[in-house]
Amino acid sequence: MYSLHQRLTAFRCAWGSILLLYLLAGTAYAENETHYQLDVGIEPGTHQLKVSAVVELPPEFAGRTVEFLLTSVLPIDDSDPNVNRLSYEQGGFTGINGSSVELGDLKAIARYRVTLAEGSSTLKLTYSGTVNFPLSSPEEEYARGLTETAGLINSDGVYLAGGTLWYPYFSDELVSFDLTAAVPDDWHVISQGNGSSRDTAGQAHWDSGGLVDEIYLVGGPLTQYEEAAGAVAAQVYLREPGCSAGRQVFVCHRTVHRDVPRTDRALSIRQVCIG
Repeated sequence: MYSLHQRLTAFRCAWGSILLLYLLAGTAYAENETHYQLDVGIEPGTHQLKVSAVVELPPEFAGRTVEFLLTSVLPIDDSDPNVNRLSYEQGGFTGINGSSVELGDLKAIARYRVTLAEGSSTLKLTYSGTVNFPLSSPEEEYARGLTETAGLINSDGVYLAGGTLWYPYFSDELVSFDLTAAVPDDWHVISQGNGSSRDTAGQAHWDSGGLVDEIYLVGGPLTQYEEAAGAVAAQVYLREPGCSAGRQVFVCHRTVHRDVPRTDRALSIRQVCIG
């Protein structure tokens, strides 16, 4: 089984360059996965993110006390049941299934504890705040070959990933999700799985279509193009309509469709030209 990191090519927020994603259908749902229902609001002008989250943990956690992490730039406004914030030290958090957690360089981390209601494994949270982590320094960019950020919302776009800790993090187990996002004017917002980056009401809708190892949300003021061939769809999101990346991805799409066995063609290709 391939991890999501293996399925994403160059998905490290190469801000100002081309972002290319190969998003395969997620691993099949498991009976005891953690499922997220996320309702997201984005305010680019103020870097604001607001999330209403309903988390369904595996039934075995009903009535138990569990811990989770969330970025400290998104303080919790409301919760059911009530949560308590604890001190956090790097390396001191252990996931709900005893898995150790490595969170890289993110410093803005908050740790919480909650006791779930008897007979229930559901946690409801509302939280909001400013997501505007700095871009990597010129020295880091030179060493890695691209510009990175832990998470960013501004007029150019949005980039949120598992390492942003923008949704409650319980462990490194695979998860599933349904996501709705209120999309700013002229924006498209993209995540994994199946869905739409913008509907007629100005909302994006995504469901993971299976299990993934983290939840991404990326987009901005983009123009969408799509080409279909059989069960395979190529979607291109361009900041500047007509840029050469659009032609390249459709050529790539035709090659993939030709080379991938018919039974494995549940594949979509999405490319975002954000430079």
